[in-house]
Amino acid sequence: DMAGRVLELDSLDRAACRAAVEGYFSTERMVDEHLELFEELLS
Repeated sequence: DMAGRVLELDSLDRAACRAAVEGYFSTERMVDEHLELFEELLS
């Protein structure tokens, strides 16, 4: 299934992919998740 999907890569919207990655790995999100983890570890 994955090998067949490789042929569809040219049809991906590069701007949409970039926006999704930037949102997922934003500085704010990463800091928030690290703070949550630290709070959990300290409790």
